[in-house]
Amino acid sequence: MHSQRSGRVDGLSEKRPGFTLVELLVVIAIIAILAGMLLPILAHAKQRTRETQCINNVKAIGFAARMYWDDNRDLFSFVCGGKDPMAGSICLWTNHGPAKSRQLFSYLGSSEIYHCPEDKGKVSEDCHLHPETTLLPSCWDTRGFSYEFNMGLPNGLPNPPTLHANAGGIEG
Repeated sequence: MHSQRSGRVDGLSEKRPGFTLVELLVVIAIIAILAGMLLPILAHAKQRTRETQCINNVKAIGFAARMYWDDNRDLFSFVCGGKDPMAGSICLWTNHGPAKSRQLFSYLGSSEIYHCPEDKGKVSEDCHLHPETTLLPSCWDTRGFSYEFNMGLPNGLPNPPTLHANAGGIEG
């Protein structure tokens, strides 16, 4: 007659299932390698998400600008929107004005649409009276908008821009 005793099966001692230290280290190494391969992909996806957000914001601002131009006899003109500029800076208030006085305020208000997640700031704000406002951390935080309709003018240079006159052509 075949009998089972506690702790034994067919005369063999029962072992507890588990991992050895080497097996555990191998599993951890494999997970670390896979994570190392995956993290750059996730970082790239995060970057693409921020870029897509900027593109969608520009598209929404473009629609609002088109509505503004349609409401104003189809005249193409400078448009701006966003939130109020940084408090305490007279130059920023003079250069950009309060949000409610900007052309696109009635279409989009002072929404986050004017904030680009890739906004790293502007090199210079033309303010000779207050030079402390020339190095700005973020256009959104200081001016109240990340996007700018520059009408083909040099951006961030003191007025007038420091361009030299043409010395002449190649003709004799």
